[in-house]
Amino acid sequence: MLAGLIFRGVAFELRFKSRRNRHWWNRAFSWGSAIAAFAQGAVVGAYIQGFPVENFAYVGGAFDWLTPFSVLTGLGLMAGYALLGATWLILKSEGYVQDWAYKITPLLLALVLFVFAVISLWTPFVNPLVWERWFGNIQLIWIFPFLALTCAFTVFRSVQKRRELAPFLPLLAFMSLPIWV
Repeated sequence: MLAGLIFRGVAFELRFKSRRNRHWWNRAFSWGSAIAAFAQGAVVGAYIQGFPVENFAYVGGAFDWLTPFSVLTGLGLMAGYALLGATWLILKSEGYVQDWAYKITPLLLALVLFVFAVISLWTPFVNPLVWERWFGNIQLIWIFPFLALTCAFTVFRSVQKRRELAPFLPLLAFMSLPIWV
């Protein structure tokens, strides 16, 4: 993740100084952003799975974090950030760019909902502690899928009605929900 953030920052700075290779710095910025977003999601997936520890020291290998579950959480966060970015473009742009953002938002929303569903169904089986925590508090935990579907419905209807601010706000609120909880 750190390498992606560094690559992104360097590309952002050098893009404005370059005249002939600006397109390469644009690509470098995109790749750095994608790597950082994927790494954030993969870290969450690895954290949910748990780490092999003995006497408070990590005893796993360098790539033990790289599992199908962590890859899916990484790709899911990339899709979530892309959806947030598309709704931001709806809010802040006009013309062709805004039309493109309106067009791509429902596709990204469907992808995010699919990944959300798969991860939600898969997570309790990844770690027995998660199973106990989720199903021990079933009356509380089901609020999150309800909130996700409510946000998704709001975003979808807002895009259908071509509202500019309405698609962005529920995503911003839902993505910052872990900070509030």
